[in-house]
Amino acid sequence: MAPTELAKGYHEEAKRGLADDQYLSGECYELGKDGLSENMWMAAALYRKAAEQGHAESQSQLGQMYYLGEGVEQNLELAVSWYREAANQGDPEGQYRLGCCFRFGMGVKENNESAVEWLRKAADAGIAGAQGNLGSIYAEAQNDALAVSWWEKAAVLGDGISQYRLGRCYMNGEHSILMDAKRAKMYVKAAAKDGSAASTRAIEALKKLRGGALELEPGPCASCGASGENAHRCQGCSKVRYCNRACQKRHWASHRPDCGARKACLCFTCARDRRSGDVCAAVNANESSST
Repeated sequence: MAPTELAKGYHEEAKRGLADDQYLSGECYELGKDGLSENMWMAAALYRKAAEQGHAESQSQLGQMYYLGEGVEQNLELAVSWYREAANQGDPEGQYRLGCCFRFGMGVKENNESAVEWLRKAADAGIAGAQGNLGSIYAEAQNDALAVSWWEKAAVLGDGISQYRLGRCYMNGEHSILMDAKRAKMYVKAAAKDGSAASTRAIEALKKLRGGALELEPGPCASCGASGENAHRCQGCSKVRYCNRACQKRHWASHRPDCGARKACLCFTCARDRRSGDVCAAVNANESSST
C-alpha cells in the first residue's frame, strides 16, 4: 500500500527538520497507518530527531520505546530520562509514565512521594491511568475516600482496572463502600468489556453476580470487626456480615434501620423466603424482645 498524501506531507516536512512533522511521521511508522507498514526502527529514529529538538510528545514516546524495547534496545534508565524531559514540559503522558516508574521502581528508585507528585499532575490533566494509580496508592495508605474518588474519576473515563476495583468494592463492601449488587454489576460489566488486564477477573466476578453471589471474598464482621471465611451475610439485606448469631443480635439494634427487611433471619440457615414475610422462630423471638 502506497503512503497517503497526508503521510507524504509529514515525511517531506520531517526531512526539513520540523519537529511536529517528525513526530507525526514517526507515529505513522509506529502504528502502521496512512499507507505505511509498521517500522519501529524508523519510528524511534524520527521520534529521536524531534525529541532532541525539545518536542515533548516525542520525548514521551521515545521513552516508551526504550521502556518496551521497540525500535531500540530496552533501557529503563533512558526511558525514565526521556519521560522526565517530557514531564518537565508539562506533557501529561510523560508525567503519567514517570509517575508509574517511581511507583514501581522501574528504571529509578521507588519513591511514593514522587509517584504521587507526577501522577497527580497527569490525573489533573485527565489521564485515566494516572487517576486509577492514584486511587490504588491512597487505598494502600488506607485513605478510602480519596481512593474511591480517584477510581470513580478513572472509571468515568473508561479505565477498566478502576471499574473492576469499584465493582469489587460494591461486591465486598470494601473501602467504606456499602455492598450494592446493582452497582457492582454495572462496574464489573464495564470492566469485562474493557479488554484490560482486569477484564478476565471482571468476567468471573460478573458470573458470580449473575449467579446471585454478592461477594468475591469474605468481609469483616459488622459487630466485632473480625474477618474470616466463616462470616455470614445478613439475610435481611446481604450488605453486612457477622461471625455468628450472637454478633448479629448485638448489632441488630443499630443495623435494623438500614436493613432491607424489618425481619431479618438471625439463624443464617433459615431457607424460607424473607420477602414473603415467612420467617423462622428465631426472628420472631428477636422481634418480640426488641418491642
